[in-house]
Amino acid sequence: MRIIPCPKEFTKKDGSFLFDAETGFSCDYENVGNSISSFLKTCGIGWRTGDDIKFTSDGSDSSSEAYTLVVGEDGVKVSAKSERGLFYGAQTLKQLILSSFDEKTKTAEIPCCEINDEPRFSYRGYMFDTVRHFFPVEVVKKYIEAISLLKLNVFHWHLSDDQGWRVQIDKYPRLTEHGSMRRETCGDKKPHGGFYTKEQIKDVVEFAKERFITVIPEFDIPGHTRAAVSSYPELGCSKKPVEVSTKFGIHSEILCAGREESYDFVKGVLTEFAEMFPSKYIHIGGDEAVKHEWYKCKDCQKKMKELGLRNEEELQAYFTEKAVEYLKSLNKTTICWNESANSGKLESSVILQFWSDGKDNENVIREVKNGRKIIVSKFNPYYLDYPYPMHSLKAAYEFEPVFHGIEGYEQNVLGVESTLWTEWIDNTDLLAFRVFPRLTAVAESAWCDKSKKDYLAFENSLKNVNKLIENTTGIKAAPLKDCNVKNPLKRAAIMMKFGMHLIDFEMIARSNRAAKEMKKMRSVRKKENNGK
Repeated sequence: MRIIPCPKEFTKKDGSFLFDAETGFSCDYENVGNSISSFLKTCGIGWRTGDDIKFTSDGSDSSSEAYTLVVGEDGVKVSAKSERGLFYGAQTLKQLILSSFDEKTKTAEIPCCEINDEPRFSYRGYMFDTVRHFFPVEVVKKYIEAISLLKLNVFHWHLSDDQGWRVQIDKYPRLTEHGSMRRETCGDKKPHGGFYTKEQIKDVVEFAKERFITVIPEFDIPGHTRAAVSSYPELGCSKKPVEVSTKFGIHSEILCAGREESYDFVKGVLTEFAEMFPSKYIHIGGDEAVKHEWYKCKDCQKKMKELGLRNEEELQAYFTEKAVEYLKSLNKTTICWNESANSGKLESSVILQFWSDGKDNENVIREVKNGRKIIVSKFNPYYLDYPYPMHSLKAAYEFEPVFHGIEGYEQNVLGVESTLWTEWIDNTDLLAFRVFPRLTAVAESAWCDKSKKDYLAFENSLKNVNKLIENTTGIKAAPLKDCNVKNPLKRAAIMMKFGMHLIDFEMIARSNRAAKEMKKMRSVRKKENNGK
Protein backbone atom coordinates (compact mmCIF):
# COMPACT_ATOMS: atom_id res chain seq x y z
CA MET A 1 0.00 0.00 0.00
CA ARG A 2 1.45 3.35 -1.10
CA ILE A 3 -0.03 6.85 -0.87
CA ILE A 4 -0.01 9.13 -3.94
CA PRO A 5 1.64 11.57 -3.76
CA CYS A 6 4.23 9.73 -1.70
CA PRO A 7 4.56 11.18 1.83
CA LYS A 8 7.81 12.66 3.05
CA GLU A 9 8.05 10.17 5.93
CA PHE A 10 6.09 6.93 6.33
CA THR A 11 6.76 4.54 9.21
CA LYS A 12 4.81 1.28 9.29
CA LYS A 13 4.03 -0.23 12.69
CA ASP A 14 2.53 -3.46 13.98
CA GLY A 15 -1.21 -3.89 14.15
CA SER A 16 -4.15 -2.21 12.45
CA PHE A 17 -7.21 -0.09 13.08
CA LEU A 18 -10.62 -1.44 12.08
CA PHE A 19 -12.63 1.17 10.21
CA ASP A 20 -16.35 0.45 9.86
CA ALA A 21 -19.77 2.09 9.66
CA GLU A 22 -19.68 2.77 13.42
CA THR A 23 -16.40 4.69 13.31
CA GLY A 24 -16.82 8.19 14.70
CA PHE A 25 -15.10 11.39 13.57
CA SER A 26 -14.12 14.49 15.51
CA CYS A 27 -13.47 17.57 13.38
CA ASP A 28 -14.19 21.24 14.05
CA TYR A 29 -13.15 22.40 10.58
CA GLU A 30 -15.98 22.70 8.09
CA ASN A 31 -14.04 22.20 4.85
CA VAL A 32 -12.20 19.16 6.20
CA GLY A 33 -15.39 17.70 7.63
CA ASN A 34 -17.27 18.21 4.36
CA SER A 35 -14.47 16.50 2.44
CA ILE A 36 -14.56 13.44 4.70
CA SER A 37 -18.36 13.36 4.75
CA SER A 38 -18.52 13.36 0.94
CA PHE A 39 -15.99 10.51 0.84
CA LEU A 40 -18.01 8.47 3.32
CA LYS A 41 -21.08 8.82 1.11
CA THR A 42 -19.17 7.28 -1.82
CA CYS A 43 -18.44 4.35 0.51
CA GLY A 44 -22.11 4.01 1.44
CA ILE A 45 -21.50 5.21 5.00
CA GLY A 46 -22.89 8.20 6.88
CA TRP A 47 -21.01 10.62 9.11
CA ARG A 48 -20.91 9.67 12.80
CA THR A 49 -19.56 11.92 15.52
CA GLY A 50 -17.04 10.30 17.84
CA ASP A 51 -13.41 10.11 18.92
CA ASP A 52 -12.14 7.25 16.77
CA ILE A 53 -10.65 9.54 14.12
CA LYS A 54 -9.65 13.00 15.31
CA PHE A 55 -8.58 16.09 13.35
CA THR A 56 -6.80 18.65 15.52
CA SER A 57 -5.08 21.95 14.76
CA ASP A 58 -3.62 24.71 16.88
CA GLY A 59 -4.17 27.21 14.04
CA SER A 60 -0.71 28.70 14.57
CA ASP A 61 0.24 28.86 10.90
CA SER A 62 -2.57 29.29 8.37
CA SER A 63 -0.17 28.93 5.44
CA SER A 64 1.40 25.67 6.55
CA GLU A 65 0.75 22.64 4.35
CA ALA A 66 2.38 20.07 6.65
CA TYR A 67 0.45 17.45 8.60
CA THR A 68 1.01 14.38 10.76
CA LEU A 69 -1.20 11.29 10.61
CA VAL A 70 -0.88 8.54 13.23
CA VAL A 71 -2.82 5.27 13.01
CA GLY A 72 -3.00 3.20 16.20
CA GLU A 73 -5.06 0.14 17.03
CA ASP A 74 -7.47 2.31 18.99
CA GLY A 75 -7.87 5.16 16.49
CA VAL A 76 -6.46 7.71 14.07
CA LYS A 77 -5.19 11.21 14.79
CA VAL A 78 -4.54 13.81 12.10
CA SER A 79 -2.82 16.97 13.32
CA ALA A 80 -1.53 20.11 11.63
CA LYS A 81 -0.83 23.79 12.22
CA SER A 82 -3.53 24.81 9.76
CA GLU A 83 -6.83 23.68 8.31
CA ARG A 84 -5.05 23.39 4.98
CA GLY A 85 -2.68 20.82 6.47
CA LEU A 86 -5.61 18.92 7.96
CA PHE A 87 -7.28 18.89 4.55
CA TYR A 88 -4.21 17.26 3.00
CA GLY A 89 -4.15 14.76 5.85
CA ALA A 90 -7.78 13.95 5.06
CA GLN A 91 -6.86 13.14 1.44
CA THR A 92 -4.21 10.72 2.70
CA LEU A 93 -6.71 9.13 5.08
CA LYS A 94 -9.12 8.51 2.19
CA GLN A 95 -6.47 6.47 0.37
CA LEU A 96 -5.61 4.52 3.54
CA ILE A 97 -9.26 3.56 3.96
CA LEU A 98 -9.93 2.80 0.32
CA SER A 99 -6.86 0.57 -0.08
CA SER A 100 -8.50 -2.22 1.96
CA PHE A 101 -12.16 -1.20 1.92
CA ASP A 102 -14.64 -4.08 1.59
CA GLU A 103 -17.78 -2.96 -0.24
CA LYS A 104 -19.91 -5.72 1.31
CA THR A 105 -18.96 -5.34 4.97
CA LYS A 106 -18.18 -1.60 4.76
CA THR A 107 -14.96 -2.18 6.68
CA ALA A 108 -11.25 -1.52 6.18
CA GLU A 109 -8.15 -2.68 8.04
CA ILE A 110 -5.90 0.39 8.16
CA PRO A 111 -2.31 -0.60 9.01
CA CYS A 112 -0.81 1.17 12.01
CA CYS A 113 1.65 3.79 10.85
CA GLU A 114 2.96 7.30 11.34
CA ILE A 115 3.10 9.79 8.47
CA ASN A 116 4.90 13.13 8.63
CA ASP A 117 4.31 14.96 5.41
CA GLU A 118 4.77 18.26 3.62
CA PRO A 119 5.21 19.28 -0.05
CA ARG A 120 8.44 19.80 -1.96
CA PHE A 121 7.03 22.76 -3.93
CA SER A 122 4.64 25.50 -2.82
CA TYR A 123 3.06 25.84 -6.29
CA ARG A 124 1.34 22.69 -7.61
CA GLY A 125 -0.94 23.41 -10.51
CA TYR A 126 -3.19 22.28 -13.32
CA MET A 127 -4.12 24.52 -16.25
CA PHE A 128 -7.42 24.06 -18.09
CA ASP A 129 -8.03 25.77 -21.44
CA THR A 130 -11.80 26.27 -21.80
CA VAL A 131 -11.41 28.58 -24.81
CA ARG A 132 -10.59 26.32 -27.74
CA HIS A 133 -13.46 24.15 -26.57
CA PHE A 134 -15.86 25.41 -23.94
CA PHE A 135 -16.66 23.24 -20.93
CA PRO A 136 -19.46 24.15 -18.48
CA VAL A 137 -19.01 25.00 -14.81
CA GLU A 138 -19.99 21.47 -13.75
CA VAL A 139 -16.98 20.04 -15.60
CA VAL A 140 -14.65 22.73 -14.26
CA LYS A 141 -15.73 21.88 -10.71
CA LYS A 142 -15.17 18.16 -11.25
CA TYR A 143 -11.56 18.79 -12.19
CA ILE A 144 -11.03 21.13 -9.26
CA GLU A 145 -12.40 18.41 -7.00
CA ALA A 146 -10.15 15.82 -8.63
CA ILE A 147 -6.96 17.84 -8.27
CA SER A 148 -7.74 18.53 -4.61
CA LEU A 149 -7.55 14.77 -4.00
CA LEU A 150 -3.95 14.90 -5.28
CA LYS A 151 -3.00 17.85 -3.03
CA LEU A 152 -2.60 20.24 -5.95
CA ASN A 153 -3.28 23.83 -4.92
CA VAL A 154 -3.57 25.91 -8.12
CA PHE A 155 -6.20 25.88 -10.85
CA HIS A 156 -4.90 28.01 -13.75
CA TRP A 157 -7.88 28.97 -15.93
CA HIS A 158 -7.14 29.96 -19.54
CA LEU A 159 -10.06 32.27 -20.41
CA SER A 160 -9.14 34.23 -23.56
CA ASP A 161 -7.63 33.39 -26.93
CA ASP A 162 -8.08 33.67 -30.70
CA GLN A 163 -10.97 31.20 -30.78
CA GLY A 164 -13.14 32.75 -28.09
CA TRP A 165 -13.59 34.93 -25.02
CA ARG A 166 -14.95 33.12 -21.99
CA VAL A 167 -15.57 35.55 -19.13
CA GLN A 168 -18.06 38.38 -18.57
CA ILE A 169 -16.45 41.84 -18.62
CA ASP A 170 -18.98 44.59 -17.93
CA LYS A 171 -16.90 47.41 -19.41
CA TYR A 172 -16.53 45.53 -22.70
CA PRO A 173 -19.81 43.64 -23.27
CA ARG A 174 -19.04 42.69 -26.88
CA LEU A 175 -16.32 40.36 -25.63
CA THR A 176 -19.07 37.92 -24.69
CA GLU A 177 -21.90 39.16 -26.90
CA HIS A 178 -19.73 38.64 -29.98
CA GLY A 179 -16.35 37.20 -28.95
CA SER A 180 -17.62 34.16 -27.07
CA MET A 181 -19.00 32.50 -30.23
CA ARG A 182 -17.27 31.27 -33.37
CA ARG A 183 -18.97 30.37 -36.62
CA GLU A 184 -17.49 26.88 -36.80
CA THR A 185 -14.47 24.85 -35.78
CA CYS A 186 -12.08 23.73 -38.50
CA GLY A 187 -14.80 23.39 -41.11
CA ASP A 188 -17.33 21.40 -39.07
CA LYS A 189 -20.03 24.03 -39.81
CA LYS A 190 -21.19 23.93 -36.17
CA PRO A 191 -21.23 27.17 -34.16
CA HIS A 192 -19.34 26.82 -30.89
CA GLY A 193 -19.14 29.04 -27.84
CA GLY A 194 -20.08 29.91 -24.31
CA PHE A 195 -18.85 32.04 -21.44
CA TYR A 196 -18.91 32.23 -17.66
CA THR A 197 -20.92 34.91 -15.89
CA LYS A 198 -19.49 36.75 -12.91
CA GLU A 199 -21.80 34.76 -10.64
CA GLN A 200 -20.45 31.52 -12.08
CA ILE A 201 -16.88 32.71 -11.62
CA LYS A 202 -17.66 33.57 -8.00
CA ASP A 203 -19.15 30.11 -7.50
CA VAL A 204 -16.09 28.35 -8.96
CA VAL A 205 -13.65 30.48 -6.93
CA GLU A 206 -15.52 29.68 -3.71
CA PHE A 207 -15.75 25.98 -4.61
CA ALA A 208 -11.98 25.92 -5.13
CA LYS A 209 -11.29 27.88 -1.95
CA GLU A 210 -13.16 25.27 0.09
CA ARG A 211 -10.65 22.74 -1.29
CA PHE A 212 -7.64 25.00 -0.63
CA ILE A 213 -7.12 25.66 -4.32
CA THR A 214 -6.30 29.09 -5.72
CA VAL A 215 -7.88 29.99 -9.07
CA ILE A 216 -5.45 31.96 -11.24
CA PRO A 217 -7.09 33.48 -14.34
CA GLU A 218 -5.24 34.02 -17.60
CA PHE A 219 -5.88 36.99 -19.91
CA ASP A 220 -3.46 36.31 -22.78
CA ILE A 221 -1.84 39.47 -24.23
CA PRO A 222 -0.64 40.96 -26.52
CA GLY A 223 -0.99 37.98 -28.90
CA HIS A 224 -3.68 35.28 -28.86
CA THR A 225 -6.19 38.14 -28.92
CA ARG A 226 -8.15 37.65 -32.13
CA ALA A 227 -11.47 37.16 -30.30
CA ALA A 228 -10.92 40.50 -28.52
CA VAL A 229 -9.90 42.26 -31.74
CA SER A 230 -12.92 40.73 -33.50
CA SER A 231 -15.13 42.21 -30.77
CA TYR A 232 -13.41 45.61 -30.84
CA PRO A 233 -11.52 46.08 -34.16
CA GLU A 234 -10.04 49.38 -32.97
CA LEU A 235 -7.77 47.37 -30.67
CA GLY A 236 -5.89 45.90 -33.63
CA CYS A 237 -3.18 47.53 -35.71
CA SER A 238 -5.23 47.53 -38.93
CA LYS A 239 -8.57 48.35 -37.23
CA LYS A 240 -10.17 46.06 -39.83
CA PRO A 241 -12.97 43.66 -38.80
CA VAL A 242 -11.99 40.00 -38.42
CA GLU A 243 -14.10 37.06 -37.30
CA VAL A 244 -13.47 35.05 -34.16
CA SER A 245 -11.03 32.43 -35.39
CA THR A 246 -12.46 29.14 -36.61
CA LYS A 247 -8.97 27.65 -36.94
CA PHE A 248 -6.29 26.63 -34.47
CA GLY A 249 -2.61 27.49 -34.58
CA ILE A 250 -0.83 30.83 -34.20
CA HIS A 251 -2.55 33.96 -35.53
CA SER A 252 -1.18 37.35 -36.52
CA GLU A 253 -3.81 39.47 -34.74
CA ILE A 254 -2.26 41.36 -31.84
CA LEU A 255 -3.24 44.29 -29.64
CA CYS A 256 -1.83 47.51 -31.07
CA ALA A 257 0.98 48.66 -28.79
CA GLY A 258 1.06 52.11 -30.36
CA ARG A 259 -2.36 53.39 -29.28
CA GLU A 260 -3.66 54.17 -25.82
CA GLU A 261 -6.94 52.34 -26.51
CA SER A 262 -5.11 49.03 -26.12
CA TYR A 263 -3.60 49.98 -22.77
CA ASP A 264 -6.98 51.23 -21.53
CA PHE A 265 -8.54 47.95 -22.64
CA VAL A 266 -5.94 45.91 -20.77
CA LYS A 267 -6.46 47.97 -17.62
CA GLY A 268 -10.23 47.64 -17.88
CA VAL A 269 -10.10 43.87 -18.18
CA LEU A 270 -7.48 43.47 -15.45
CA THR A 271 -9.55 45.63 -13.10
CA GLU A 272 -12.52 43.28 -13.42
CA PHE A 273 -10.30 40.18 -13.25
CA ALA A 274 -8.86 41.48 -9.97
CA GLU A 275 -12.38 41.96 -8.62
CA MET A 276 -13.49 38.46 -9.62
CA PHE A 277 -10.38 36.52 -8.61
CA PRO A 278 -8.93 37.07 -5.10
CA SER A 279 -5.70 35.24 -6.02
CA LYS A 280 -2.55 37.32 -5.54
CA TYR A 281 -1.55 36.18 -9.04
CA ILE A 282 -2.93 37.05 -12.47
CA HIS A 283 -1.52 35.46 -15.63
CA ILE A 284 -1.17 37.70 -18.70
CA GLY A 285 0.09 35.16 -21.23
CA GLY A 286 2.74 36.72 -23.46
CA ASP A 287 3.41 33.61 -25.54
CA GLU A 288 3.54 33.25 -29.32
CA ALA A 289 3.03 36.97 -29.98
CA VAL A 290 3.54 37.33 -33.74
CA LYS A 291 4.82 40.88 -34.22
CA HIS A 292 4.84 41.56 -37.95
CA GLU A 293 1.62 43.62 -37.53
CA TRP A 294 3.61 45.84 -35.18
CA TYR A 295 6.37 46.02 -37.77
CA LYS A 296 3.90 47.34 -40.37
CA CYS A 297 1.95 49.58 -37.98
CA LYS A 298 2.70 53.33 -38.07
CA ASP A 299 1.43 53.79 -34.53
CA CYS A 300 3.63 51.00 -33.15
CA GLN A 301 6.69 52.25 -35.01
CA LYS A 302 6.04 55.76 -33.72
CA LYS A 303 5.80 54.42 -30.16
CA MET A 304 9.09 52.55 -30.58
CA LYS A 305 10.82 55.69 -31.84
CA GLU A 306 9.46 57.78 -28.96
CA LEU A 307 10.67 55.23 -26.41
CA GLY A 308 14.00 54.53 -28.09
CA LEU A 309 13.23 50.83 -28.52
CA ARG A 310 15.47 48.83 -30.83
CA ASN A 311 13.01 46.13 -31.90
CA GLU A 312 9.54 44.68 -31.48
CA GLU A 313 10.70 42.33 -28.71
CA GLU A 314 11.47 45.41 -26.64
CA LEU A 315 8.06 46.82 -27.55
CA GLN A 316 6.46 43.68 -26.11
CA ALA A 317 8.58 44.14 -22.99
CA TYR A 318 7.23 47.71 -22.70
CA PHE A 319 3.64 46.55 -23.30
CA THR A 320 4.06 43.87 -20.63
CA GLU A 321 5.66 46.33 -18.22
CA LYS A 322 2.61 48.61 -18.40
CA ALA A 323 0.35 45.68 -17.51
CA VAL A 324 2.69 44.61 -14.70
CA GLU A 325 2.73 48.13 -13.25
CA TYR A 326 -1.05 48.27 -13.30
CA LEU A 327 -1.37 44.86 -11.65
CA LYS A 328 1.02 46.05 -8.94
CA SER A 329 -1.34 48.95 -8.26
CA LEU A 330 -4.05 46.32 -7.72
CA ASN A 331 -1.75 44.38 -5.34
CA LYS A 332 -1.37 41.55 -7.83
CA THR A 333 1.74 39.67 -8.95
CA THR A 334 2.12 38.89 -12.66
CA ILE A 335 2.77 35.50 -14.22
CA CYS A 336 3.81 35.27 -17.90
CA TRP A 337 4.76 32.52 -20.31
CA ASN A 338 8.53 32.38 -20.77
CA GLU A 339 8.68 34.19 -24.16
CA SER A 340 7.96 37.40 -22.27
CA ALA A 341 11.56 37.35 -21.01
CA ASN A 342 13.18 37.08 -24.45
CA SER A 343 14.05 40.77 -24.54
CA GLY A 344 15.97 40.47 -21.27
CA LYS A 345 14.05 43.46 -19.92
CA LEU A 346 11.22 41.84 -17.97
CA GLU A 347 10.43 43.40 -14.58
CA SER A 348 12.04 41.38 -11.78
CA SER A 349 8.85 40.57 -9.84
CA VAL A 350 7.23 38.77 -12.79
CA ILE A 351 7.05 35.00 -12.45
CA LEU A 352 7.87 33.02 -15.60
CA GLN A 353 5.98 29.91 -16.61
CA PHE A 354 8.44 27.80 -18.58
CA TRP A 355 6.97 25.67 -21.35
CA SER A 356 9.11 25.89 -24.51
CA ASP A 357 12.58 24.75 -25.54
CA GLY A 358 15.30 25.89 -27.95
CA LYS A 359 16.61 29.42 -27.50
CA ASP A 360 13.90 30.04 -24.90
CA ASN A 361 15.52 27.39 -22.70
CA GLU A 362 18.73 29.44 -22.56
CA ASN A 363 16.77 32.59 -21.73
CA VAL A 364 14.94 30.87 -18.86
CA ILE A 365 18.18 29.48 -17.41
CA ARG A 366 19.63 33.00 -17.54
CA GLU A 367 16.58 34.40 -15.75
CA VAL A 368 16.62 31.72 -13.04
CA LYS A 369 20.31 32.31 -12.35
CA ASN A 370 19.56 36.02 -12.04
CA GLY A 371 16.97 35.32 -9.35
CA ARG A 372 13.77 35.00 -11.39
CA LYS A 373 11.07 32.76 -9.92
CA ILE A 374 9.65 30.19 -12.34
CA ILE A 375 6.90 27.60 -12.68
CA VAL A 376 7.93 24.54 -14.68
CA SER A 377 5.43 23.42 -17.34
CA LYS A 378 7.68 21.83 -19.95
CA PHE A 379 5.89 20.96 -23.19
CA ASN A 380 7.39 17.50 -23.09
CA PRO A 381 6.15 15.81 -20.94
CA TYR A 382 3.75 18.15 -19.05
CA TYR A 383 1.35 18.99 -21.92
CA LEU A 384 -1.53 16.61 -21.32
CA ASP A 385 -3.40 17.21 -24.59
CA TYR A 386 -0.85 15.19 -26.55
CA PRO A 387 -1.24 11.41 -27.02
CA TYR A 388 0.53 9.01 -24.69
CA PRO A 389 3.02 7.83 -27.36
CA MET A 390 4.36 11.42 -27.38
CA HIS A 391 4.15 12.19 -23.66
CA SER A 392 3.97 8.91 -21.79
CA LEU A 393 2.91 8.38 -18.20
CA LYS A 394 6.42 7.25 -17.32
CA ALA A 395 7.96 10.35 -18.92
CA ALA A 396 5.56 12.61 -17.00
CA TYR A 397 6.51 10.84 -13.78
CA GLU A 398 10.26 10.77 -14.25
CA PHE A 399 10.80 14.36 -15.43
CA GLU A 400 12.78 16.36 -12.87
CA PRO A 401 11.46 19.94 -12.45
CA VAL A 402 14.88 21.24 -11.40
CA PHE A 403 16.11 20.58 -14.93
CA HIS A 404 19.62 20.62 -16.39
CA GLY A 405 21.13 24.09 -16.26
CA ILE A 406 19.46 25.30 -13.05
CA GLU A 407 20.91 22.81 -10.59
CA GLY A 408 21.68 24.68 -7.39
CA TYR A 409 18.89 27.20 -8.00
CA GLU A 410 15.96 25.12 -6.73
CA GLN A 411 14.90 27.99 -4.47
CA ASN A 412 13.82 29.86 -7.62
CA VAL A 413 11.52 27.05 -8.78
CA LEU A 414 8.15 27.80 -7.20
CA GLY A 415 6.74 24.55 -8.49
CA VAL A 416 5.20 22.72 -11.40
CA GLU A 417 2.05 22.92 -13.47
CA SER A 418 0.66 20.52 -16.05
CA THR A 419 -1.40 22.03 -18.85
CA LEU A 420 -4.39 20.86 -20.87
CA TRP A 421 -5.06 22.71 -24.12
CA THR A 422 -8.32 21.80 -25.83
CA GLU A 423 -7.82 22.39 -29.56
CA TRP A 424 -8.43 18.69 -30.21
CA ILE A 425 -10.35 17.81 -27.05
CA ASP A 426 -14.06 18.44 -27.47
CA ASN A 427 -15.68 15.96 -25.07
CA THR A 428 -15.38 14.89 -21.44
CA ASP A 429 -14.39 11.27 -22.18
CA LEU A 430 -11.31 12.29 -24.16
CA LEU A 431 -10.58 15.00 -21.60
CA ALA A 432 -10.48 12.44 -18.78
CA PHE A 433 -8.44 9.98 -20.87
CA ARG A 434 -5.74 12.55 -21.60
CA VAL A 435 -5.55 14.12 -18.13
CA PHE A 436 -5.53 11.07 -15.88
CA PRO A 437 -3.38 9.37 -14.78
CA ARG A 438 -0.67 11.67 -16.19
CA LEU A 439 -1.72 14.53 -13.91
CA THR A 440 -1.43 12.13 -10.98
CA ALA A 441 2.19 11.51 -11.98
CA VAL A 442 2.88 15.25 -12.11
CA ALA A 443 1.21 15.70 -8.73
CA GLU A 444 3.70 13.27 -7.21
CA SER A 445 6.62 15.27 -8.65
CA ALA A 446 5.08 18.45 -7.26
CA TRP A 447 4.67 17.06 -3.76
CA CYS A 448 7.29 14.49 -2.86
CA ASP A 449 11.07 14.61 -2.67
CA LYS A 450 12.75 13.21 -5.77
CA SER A 451 14.55 10.65 -3.59
CA LYS A 452 11.16 9.14 -2.73
CA LYS A 453 10.03 8.66 -6.32
CA ASP A 454 9.70 5.10 -7.62
CA TYR A 455 7.88 4.62 -10.91
CA LEU A 456 7.01 0.94 -10.48
CA ALA A 457 5.68 1.53 -6.96
CA PHE A 458 3.69 4.49 -8.29
CA GLU A 459 2.25 2.43 -11.14
CA ASN A 460 1.25 -0.37 -8.75
CA SER A 461 -0.58 2.14 -6.53
CA LEU A 462 -2.52 3.88 -9.30
CA LYS A 463 -5.55 1.61 -9.08
CA ASN A 464 -6.38 2.90 -5.60
CA VAL A 465 -6.10 6.61 -6.39
CA ASN A 466 -7.84 6.19 -9.76
CA LYS A 467 -10.74 4.60 -7.90
CA LEU A 468 -10.81 7.49 -5.42
CA ILE A 469 -10.96 10.04 -8.24
CA GLU A 470 -13.65 8.11 -10.13
CA ASN A 471 -15.80 7.51 -7.03
CA THR A 472 -15.60 11.19 -6.07
CA THR A 473 -15.95 12.90 -9.46
CA GLY A 474 -16.93 10.32 -12.07
CA ILE A 475 -13.70 11.04 -13.96
CA LYS A 476 -12.30 7.78 -15.31
CA ALA A 477 -8.55 7.54 -15.90
CA ALA A 478 -7.02 5.98 -18.99
CA PRO A 479 -6.19 2.27 -18.60
CA LEU A 480 -2.56 1.65 -17.73
CA LYS A 481 -2.02 -0.31 -20.97
CA ASP A 482 -2.71 2.89 -22.94
CA CYS A 483 -0.36 5.08 -20.91
CA ASN A 484 3.01 3.65 -21.98
CA VAL A 485 2.44 2.32 -25.48
CA LYS A 486 5.43 0.20 -26.54
CA ASN A 487 4.14 -1.59 -29.64
CA PRO A 488 5.59 0.42 -32.57
CA LEU A 489 2.60 -0.27 -34.85
CA LYS A 490 0.12 0.86 -32.22
CA ARG A 491 2.22 3.95 -31.48
CA ALA A 492 2.33 4.81 -35.17
CA ALA A 493 -1.43 4.34 -35.56
CA ILE A 494 -2.19 6.61 -32.60
CA MET A 495 0.19 9.29 -33.84
CA MET A 496 -1.15 9.09 -37.39
CA LYS A 497 -4.71 9.57 -36.14
CA PHE A 498 -3.64 12.53 -34.02
CA GLY A 499 -1.57 13.95 -36.87
CA MET A 500 -4.60 14.10 -39.14
CA HIS A 501 -5.95 16.87 -36.89
CA LEU A 502 -2.85 18.91 -37.53
CA ILE A 503 -2.99 18.82 -41.33
CA ASP A 504 -4.50 22.20 -42.08
CA PHE A 505 -2.96 23.66 -45.21
CA GLU A 506 -4.44 27.10 -44.57
CA MET A 507 -2.89 27.14 -41.09
CA ILE A 508 0.46 25.93 -42.45
CA ALA A 509 0.44 28.63 -45.14
CA ARG A 510 -0.51 31.27 -42.57
CA SER A 511 2.27 30.14 -40.24
CA ASN A 512 4.79 30.15 -43.10
CA ARG A 513 3.79 33.69 -44.09
CA ALA A 514 4.13 34.82 -40.49
CA ALA A 515 7.55 33.17 -40.19
CA LYS A 516 8.78 34.88 -43.38
CA GLU A 517 7.48 38.25 -42.20
CA MET A 518 9.18 37.80 -38.83
CA LYS A 519 12.44 36.74 -40.46
CA LYS A 520 12.33 39.79 -42.72
CA MET A 521 11.51 42.05 -39.78
CA ARG A 522 14.40 40.71 -37.69
CA SER A 523 16.81 41.06 -40.60
CA VAL A 524 15.85 44.72 -41.06
CA ARG A 525 16.15 45.37 -37.32
CA LYS A 526 19.57 43.72 -37.20
CA LYS A 527 20.86 45.90 -40.04
CA GLU A 528 19.42 49.01 -38.42
CA ASN A 529 21.00 48.23 -35.05
CA ASN A 530 24.37 47.34 -36.61
CA GLY A 531 24.35 50.67 -38.41
CA LYS A 532 23.99 52.64 -35.20
